[in-house]
Amino acid sequence: MIPGSRITPSKSRNVGRRPDATSENQGAFWKTAVVLWISALCGVFLVLPYVATLENKALAAAAARTHLKVGELLTISVVQTAILLAIAVILGQWAARKLGLGTPLIAAFLARLRERSLSMLVVALALGIATALALMMLDHWIFTPIPAVAELIHNVEGGSARPSAWQGLLASFYGAVTEEILMRPGLLSLLALAFRTLARISDWGTYQRLQHLRRCRWCSSSGPLY
Repeated sequence: MIPGSRITPSKSRNVGRRPDATSENQGAFWKTAVVLWISALCGVFLVLPYVATLENKALAAAAARTHLKVGELLTISVVQTAILLAIAVILGQWAARKLGLGTPLIAAFLARLRERSLSMLVVALALGIATALALMMLDHWIFTPIPAVAELIHNVEGGSARPSAWQGLLASFYGAVTEEILMRPGLLSLLALAFRTLARISDWGTYQRLQHLRRCRWCSSSGPLY
């Protein structure tokens, strides 16, 4: 260490870093957040035909009660959802960075690593299609023949309008994209950060109690000072 210098170990770790490293990290943060937000918002728009068909009576009653058109009610709902998604994405991204987690597919896409992003996307699509087919077979051959499930399906289909197949297909993207973004990068990242913080607080409290116990033992073993 150079005499008279005031470089501390924590500051010395920053030596050699580029001045724009922080701005690059911030840029990557916001780019990833925008991609997640737009992806989640696409799922919201795709589920609208399904919701409009399934809840047509409820929407008509709400429109008559509020003196608004059904389209205006759906627009208000979309705006509210967009705001909530923005909050969830930003907070989730912040918590994920604190935990050292990331979105490798989006990061590869933003870094223009097309080969890596395409290979990861193909694997993800293959696994998703295989899982969807397995669930469809389980639903058709195992769950639907159960009398209680069959009666529930009959009651649900008879009590409201039944969306078409294309509407159900579009709505599936809401569950596959929007809900996953809300739950995984959003809620689960915040919960994981909260649990880690609580664990660290608990560990610090345990450390303090052990230190106090050691001091008490030392005082008792040293005897009176006279």
